[in-house]
Amino acid sequence: MIRDNIVSPPHREEGVGVVVAQRRAATVVAIAVFLVLAIAILFIRFKSPHPTVHFPDGTVVSVEIADSPEERRVGLSDHIFLDPDRGMLFMLDGLSRPAFWMKDMKFPIDIVWLRDGIVVGIEPSMPVSTDMNPPSVRPNGDINQVLEVNAGFALKHDLKPGQSLDINLP
Repeated sequence: MIRDNIVSPPHREEGVGVVVAQRRAATVVAIAVFLVLAIAILFIRFKSPHPTVHFPDGTVVSVEIADSPEERRVGLSDHIFLDPDRGMLFMLDGLSRPAFWMKDMKFPIDIVWLRDGIVVGIEPSMPVSTDMNPPSVRPNGDINQVLEVNAGFALKHDLKPGQSLDINLP
């Protein structure tokens, strides 16, 4: 009888080792896939173009754009709060002196009146109003853009009429 040609079945310990190795390999693959997806999401989030406004002091604010009548009507009133580096930029149809109000707002804001990126005026720290028909404010001159940021932003960043803001739209 020749035993050299017979392949003996693996011992139980060897079978367990193979299963453990397969599980480890599957875990490593799952972690690698997760990391690749996380990096892709971060890349898309931070590398994709977002509308921004650059201020003279170097501050950059990411802005939501309100360029339709409905978006301009709602404005920031559907926000509970606004991050310090965020704002809303209203793009108007031509030069005008629009009325803005604080209806349904949940936090105070600064309103910055702009004409082609040049600061025309500032309404600082507009308070929240509980009136059904709150008072409105208008710029002193014709404008075509309005920037809303958190109350105190203009003062903190020494924003003044005549300064130019760099508005980057993707």
